[in-house]
Amino acid sequence: MDRDTPDAIIWDTISPSTEFRKNVLVKYKVKEFQIQAQLSVPLAVTPQICGAVTFAKDNYVITNSIDQDSIIAMDLVAAAVLLIYDESRGVHRTFDGADLIEMCCIQSLRDIGYDFAYLPQFSNPDALSRLQTWYYSNFVSLTRKYFTGDQLIRQATRRISEMIEAARVAVRDNSTLPYWALEDFLRTGSIQAFKPPRFQDTSWHILALAAPPIILVVGELKPDFFHEDGLPPSWPSSNAISKINTLLKSFGLGKVLQKYCAEPRARGGIFGSHRTLRRWLIQVQSFSGAYLRPADNHIVYNLPSSRCDCAYDVFPLQKGDNRDNKHLFGGCPNNGILLLDGK
Repeated sequence: MDRDTPDAIIWDTISPSTEFRKNVLVKYKVKEFQIQAQLSVPLAVTPQICGAVTFAKDNYVITNSIDQDSIIAMDLVAAAVLLIYDESRGVHRTFDGADLIEMCCIQSLRDIGYDFAYLPQFSNPDALSRLQTWYYSNFVSLTRKYFTGDQLIRQATRRISEMIEAARVAVRDNSTLPYWALEDFLRTGSIQAFKPPRFQDTSWHILALAAPPIILVVGELKPDFFHEDGLPPSWPSSNAISKINTLLKSFGLGKVLQKYCAEPRARGGIFGSHRTLRRWLIQVQSFSGAYLRPADNHIVYNLPSSRCDCAYDVFPLQKGDNRDNKHLFGGCPNNGILLLDGK
């Protein structure tokens, strides 16, 4: 049977066996051959000749060969999944790679002393859409040099591409997800990765190990990034939390209960938009099939109508399983979603 569509998959299992991967092709070739001759003195002249051979090793490795100045490279970075870890709340908030590009552009303008009163007018509400304005805008430095927003984006793309590649190598070689300090990334030329927090059995790692996201760390994000229409979310849901709620109420600790539900408390979970999650699932598709299953928890925004969003766990797609996630995103392109731990 021929491949009848461009996205037709030809494999059931794409990863070769461990035994096969051990047979790495390495070729040795003569790099240098030196001859040394010595004469014995004062006896009869008897030349002694010896040789030294130096070998070079050819290790056949393909590195990331994308032209970092290309439009494709810029779009790959803009579409990358960005997680910012709020250390105070213990929650990852999703953003687009375009958000990090924009932060880099703004920091570059700050570094050259640009007057932000002359920033172009941005009419779009999200960073992905605002990139078009950045592309076609012009800026003037203190030394009266003109440069474009396209140049700023290319510079940011090169820096972020290095971070993406480092994350992929870390996942491939050590099965670990590197965390980076956002402050260091914006302020310095090079940064050191940090070990991930100790989250166990986090279901979203199924996605992260197949398509590594950029994970940055801040002390605490603004509450606005967890609110809808200025109102904070809560999730009174799983059996464990219900038991805690009952216990607190029995001791008259209503204020403690209210505080407990006022902020996201899913340690290690992810809070973000359906749009970003859907794109992440598309990136993971083929290499590691995954689908979402509604969890016990759910998100309630403190509105009179008590509008709810579902929380989901991520599960691997078993062979022969035809589940898909399309129905989860129908008609909900921008609303919040929370991925909780597998437990």
